[in-house]
Amino acid sequence: MRGREGAPHALTAGLTAKYHSPFASVAMKIALSQVPPEGLQVSYAAGPELFADAGDGVVAQGSVPVAARVDTEGSGLRVKGSAEAVLELPCARCLNVFPAAFITRFDVLFTPIALDVDADEIELGERDMAVCHLEGDVVDLDGLVREQVLLELPMAPLCDEGCRGLCPRCGADLNLGECGCPPQGDPRLAALKKLLEG
Repeated sequence: MRGREGAPHALTAGLTAKYHSPFASVAMKIALSQVPPEGLQVSYAAGPELFADAGDGVVAQGSVPVAARVDTEGSGLRVKGSAEAVLELPCARCLNVFPAAFITRFDVLFTPIALDVDADEIELGERDMAVCHLEGDVVDLDGLVREQVLLELPMAPLCDEGCRGLCPRCGADLNLGECGCPPQGDPRLAALKKLLEG
C-alpha cells in the first residue's frame, strides 16, 4: 500500500471560517480551540490508506471526499457531514473482489464531559446524532470518517444478489458456468438410498 501523500495537516489558530483542500490526501484533525464562533466548513479528501488495515480484503479505490460542518456546541464539537468511498470487497459467495460505492452521512457530538442527558447545555431528545467522548480537545476527522464508512459495510457482501458462489466439491466459480461435478444428493437420504439398493 502506498504511503500517505504529503505531511499530516492540522488546522491552525488563524484559520478562517472555511477550509478547503482540492482533494489532495491530507490527515485531518480539528481542535476545539481552533473553531471560530461561526463554525467551519471543511472539504478535503482522506487518503485511500485510511482503510489499509480494515481487514477482510477491504481496499479503497482512490481518495475519499469528505465535506463537513464543524460547530462548537456547549463545551464540545458537533461534526455533521458526509463522505463518499468506493471500496473493493470480497464477495461472500464467490470470493471475487468487486467495487462497492458508499455515501455515508454522519452527525456526531464530541463532548469532553460526562454526558448528562438532562443538562440544558446539550439537548439530544429532538436530534438524531451520536455522542462520542472528546479526548483532549482534538477531533480526528479521519478516524470518524473511517468508522462511519466501515459501519456501512454489509456482514456478507455480494457481488450480485444472484451470485451462484463456488462449487462445494471442486471450488469452481459457478457464475462462469457449470463445473461438471455430478449433482450432490442430500446426505440425509444416504441411509435410505443404501437400504433401497440393498
